[in-house]
Amino acid sequence: MYLAPLPAQVVSLLEALHAPPRLVAHLRLVHDVAKTIISRIVAQTHQAQWHVFLTLDAIATSITDEADRRLAWQNQHPLS
Repeated sequence: MYLAPLPAQVVSLLEALHAPPRLVAHLRLVHDVAKTIISRIVAQTHQAQWHVFLTLDAIATSITDEADRRLAWQNQHPLS
């Protein structure tokens, strides 16, 4: 399976930190998925890649902004 390579600066940082291979593999997979999603949206919308990235980043930020509140609510209402 081909995965998009990580940027050289990221590889250097991971090497300097002696990151475990499992973490490197996970980051490479996440990077590949992100590149694929952005490329497909760019192809469909004909928007600039940077614009698509910023839009997705804003969506992800809005979802995670309330994460602490949602987790606190879930902790107050256990399933068992």
